Amino acid sequence: MTRSLVTFLLSPKEYASICKSGLSKHSHDSDSPSAAKFRSACRSFTAAYALTLAIDVAIPASLGKQGIKELLRKAQKNAIRSGLSFAGVFLSHPILLAFLIRFRQKLVQRRGRPSPCKSLRYFQSLCSTEYFPPIVAGVLSGTALAIHPPGNRRVSIAIYLFTKAVESFYKFMGAEGYLPNLPWWFGSWMMAPFASSQLLHAMFFDGDCFPNSFKSFIFGFSNSYVKKRPADYPAHLAWPDGDTIIKNIAEISRKNYPKFKSPVLRPGASTVPLVFEEISPILNLAHPSITYLSCASLHPDNPSCTKTLLEFCARQLVPVSKFMFVFYTCLGLLRYERVKKDPLSFIMLTAQKIAGVSAFVTFGFGTCWASVCAFQRILPDNFLPRWRFHLAGFIGGLFAFLDREHGKSRVDSLVRLSLASSWKIVEKRHKKINLKHVDVYLFAASLGIIMALFQSSPSAFSDSLTRKSLNVLCGNSWVDPVKVANRNNKAE
Repeated sequence: MTRSLVTFLLSPKEYASICKSGLSKHSHDSDSPSAAKFRSACRSFTAAYALTLAIDVAIPASLGKQGIKELLRKAQKNAIRSGLSFAGVFLSHPILLAFLIRFRQKLVQRRGRPSPCKSLRYFQSLCSTEYFPPIVAGVLSGTALAIHPPGNRRVSIAIYLFTKAVESFYKFMGAEGYLPNLPWWFGSWMMAPFASSQLLHAMFFDGDCFPNSFKSFIFGFSNSYVKKRPADYPAHLAWPDGDTIIKNIAEISRKNYPKFKSPVLRPGASTVPLVFEEISPILNLAHPSITYLSCASLHPDNPSCTKTLLEFCARQLVPVSKFMFVFYTCLGLLRYERVKKDPLSFIMLTAQKIAGVSAFVTFGFGTCWASVCAFQRILPDNFLPRWRFHLAGFIGGLFAFLDREHGKSRVDSLVRLSLASSWKIVEKRHKKINLKHVDVYLFAASLGIIMALFQSSPSAFSDSLTRKSLNVLCGNSWVDPVKVANRNNKAE
């Protein structure tokens, strides 16, 4: 009984290592397929359950928002459902895949026999392809995501897998020679302008659909445009925060960009419209030579948009670089054993990454803010008053070119944030469109494509951890099939 339980909980390799350490004197050399499937399902449940509790309980409790007991009571149900959804995927997929492979083999054996009808012949030819078992198994097992609690997290999971499917399909097409020779500057960085375009528009006009963590990051490195309360400003008077400023700039665009009349030049007169009363503390301090309301809201102490942009880039480049230095240093500590083998290469690579991402963030943020002012100066007041924010974001996103060598993960994150934001906007504005379970369908379709690509070409996935996870999902052991194939080729 005990040895059977051990077989379902530990692989032979793991049990052998325990035996070597002296914790057990017994051993088991065989590993049944059913034990491997049960083990992967249990581990996926444990990982998803623990991660959900860490996000919903540990982080809020560390911030002191609520007590641990109350948070734990609320999060238990969601954590269990999250774990069951991933356990369902890992348990059902290898079973479905094995069944469909046997089903395909029987169809291939019957291919030479005459079929009674034309539709059946089409069905047999379709099911006889090598892509049929992984696609259908992936789609059917992916529906287990419906067990996961609906909400932003489930949508994010579906979007993440969708972007992975698109990326892997693109690599597969390139490896198979279906894509033409592309210029040197072509790459994933080109998605950044489109994602930045959508995100900037959403930040101004759909703030409730914009990720708060990313907004805090933007405000934290935009002191030249999002003015903080002056030290000598009276404490009893309100000062607009970043959300108030961007909300009023959006209102400025809706009013077709009215001109700014300085209160300094007209003492005692009411020059600030009542609709912009929330940002009147900033407008009252604006430079008298400023005539544009956007400029007065974003850089009230400097009448020159160009000079403000240059000062922003000069001031923010160092703080952004320091932040990225701390981030990559912590990342290096997590990979200490790998870094210890070749520290010089790690230092050089980290320096390149810090330089690229710092330039992208600083110049991109600065250009987005400056474009809001520049377009009021250049374009007619009633010409695309809202869509010009898309253009401003697109121009700012072009600076991802400076981070094209090592910035793929950041562009991917930007694209996922944009897709998640667009999803929320569709739900908010188009309530007649029913998006219930659409994230489950997207997840299932993406998983089917990924599993088909993995069966055909595992090298389409650049990350070794991803290949190991997909190998387990197919019912195999925790190994990288690409590395195993390379070792076998060298041995031959």
